[in-house]
This record gives sequence, C-alpha cells and structure tokens, in this order.
Amino acid sequence: MIWWWRTRALTAVTVAFAGSLAAAIVIGGEVLPLPSLAGALLVPIVFALLLPLVPVVFLWHGIDRSGGDLEATAFRLVAARDLGAAATIVLVTAILVGVTSATGSWQLGPGYLRNLIGFLGLAQLVAPIIGTRLAALSPVGAVIVSALFGTGHGGLVYWWAWPVADTHSTLAFAEAALLLGIGTAVTVWRFNRSGPARLGRWRVAR
Repeated sequence: MIWWWRTRALTAVTVAFAGSLAAAIVIGGEVLPLPSLAGALLVPIVFALLLPLVPVVFLWHGIDRSGGDLEATAFRLVAARDLGAAATIVLVTAILVGVTSATGSWQLGPGYLRNLIGFLGLAQLVAPIIGTRLAALSPVGAVIVSALFGTGHGGLVYWWAWPVADTHSTLAFAEAALLLGIGTAVTVWRFNRSGPARLGRWRVAR
C-alpha cells in the first residue's frame, strides 16, 4: 500500500484535489475568457469548470511516473487501486456537491463534478492510444477545442462541447458520465486482457 501511494504521488494528488475543490468553492464563479473561432472572439468560462483539470492531471502524472516493474508483477492490484483512487475522488466530490447543492451554498458544484468525471473518463479512454503521459493532457485539449470550435454567437454551445457547457446542462452531464463509463470499461478490459501476457513474460524472465 505504501509503495503504491508513493509511486503514484498520491499525497500531491490529494493536496491538488483539496486545493482544487476549495478554489472552486471560493472563486469558482470568476470568469476566464477563452478564445473562440466559431462565434464570439472570447468565451467566458467560469473557473469551476476548469479547476477539475488540476486533480486529473496530477493523478495521471502519478500513474505515468511510476516504474513498470510494479505493474509487471502486481498489475491487477495496481489497476484496482488506481481505479479506486479515481473513484474516491469522484465519490468525495459527488457527496460534497450533493450537500452544497441541497443547501444552496455552491451552485456551480454540478459543473465541477461533471467536468471531473468527464476529464477522468476521457483520459482513461485515450490512454491506450496516445499513452498515459499525453492522456494526462487530453482534458486540457478538450477544453481548448471546445472553447475554440464548440461555441457560437449569442452564447450558443454545441452539443458535443460539454466541458464549456452550462453547469446545469443535463446533456453535458450525460456525455461526461458516458465518457467515464466507457473509459472505466476500457481500463478494466485492458488489464484483464494484457495481465496474463505480462505475467507470462515476467515468469519467463525469471
């Protein structure tokens, strides 16, 4: 457990996650203008939609920085713990958003949760194609592409540009949840499929 925590740099991930949540609650309503090529010159995006990038990038950086020897000998345990770490982040956020939304103290919470699960799902989905290192940056690319091409005149946001959609958009939340579901399924399938092969190579090497 200790080696996994250290190799994944989960202390840094925890601090980044807590700081991201705190910032989203305190200054989440502040606006960052992003450039747009499809409509207005600048699209105002609230910080609450951008701050989920912080824990996701930290988490995936921790997964990328760990050596391959651990995965070669304990791939199932490592994969399960990695998924557990991501699930814990989502669960804590969901509970906090549920409580603050019920009390009316954090109206932007659903948008934070939506982008958190969407960014996690996207990173999981593209990791087998572009690698873990680039997968950590894929959510940043999704925000940039959505801002550049996913907006139109009068504040219109196209259906696929879920990262910059209104915080209470049901369609955008459904798209993000779908990404998380597919990404998690792909991750489980990858390790179930590649696990026996990795174990076989390890035994031969010994």
